[in-house]
Amino acid sequence: MSSEFGSLFLDFIKNTLGFIFPILLGSNAFFYLLFRCSKNITYIDFGWAVNHFIVGIFYYCFNESYNYIEGGIFFVFLFIWSFRLAYHLSKRICREFSDPRYEMVFAEYSINRNVLYFIQFEIQAFLGALTSCSLYFVFRNNKVSSDFGDFFQNWNYVLGILLVIIGIIGEGISDYQLETFKNTFYGSVGDKTAKKVCEEGFWRYSRHPNLFFEFCIWLGFGLAGIREAGDMLGLISPISLFVVVNFLSVPITEKHMSKSRPYWHDYVERTNKYWPFFKI
Repeated sequence: MSSEFGSLFLDFIKNTLGFIFPILLGSNAFFYLLFRCSKNITYIDFGWAVNHFIVGIFYYCFNESYNYIEGGIFFVFLFIWSFRLAYHLSKRICREFSDPRYEMVFAEYSINRNVLYFIQFEIQAFLGALTSCSLYFVFRNNKVSSDFGDFFQNWNYVLGILLVIIGIIGEGISDYQLETFKNTFYGSVGDKTAKKVCEEGFWRYSRHPNLFFEFCIWLGFGLAGIREAGDMLGLISPISLFVVVNFLSVPITEKHMSKSRPYWHDYVERTNKYWPFFKI
């Protein structure tokens, strides 16, 4: 390990675990209190959107990225993603919808349920520190150029921008399609006794298109922050997000869906898990 990479690695760890992780622990402790007051576990997902923006604010200000157009562009992207997702989740909170998946996961444990929820909130803080770590490189490396034309000389910048834009738009459309389906099918004109599966739009081609597009967003941030080999540490962000989604979020969601949706297994057989652009 070269001294330069070693210095970068230590600074990355210090910021991620020494500053960001404690901040998110405190943030999620606050969201846990909101959960206890409202009994609505959706606050844990709402905190996910807010916490990533908090990380962005920290790195954006710490690196004085507001003086550079590159930093400003990605800060705007981060704000749009965070605000849209937080707004989408806040509507669930206002409807007093509490995600039943967490109750299903904790049902088999004899430990006090509130203790388990608190642990889950704090684990989410650690996962948030990992999945947002690409922002360390995005805002740290935006000082390389001050000329807007130089911005496009790096292929990873351009690809990163495209992935983030595609991800933000795709995730927004996916959430809108699912919400529209639920409002139509389970609304006043729908059959509230049946449990159907959304196969509208992207959901016809992917069982989790919103998660796929979120992966695109954080892969874009990770690529945009690369200037040299050591900056590939920023790819920990999309990699850790994929691991969390593939081995935690999706299995829990699909276990719940398999019990509550009689058509679920047929949907699984004919629909991709992530990739939303063509059938299996």
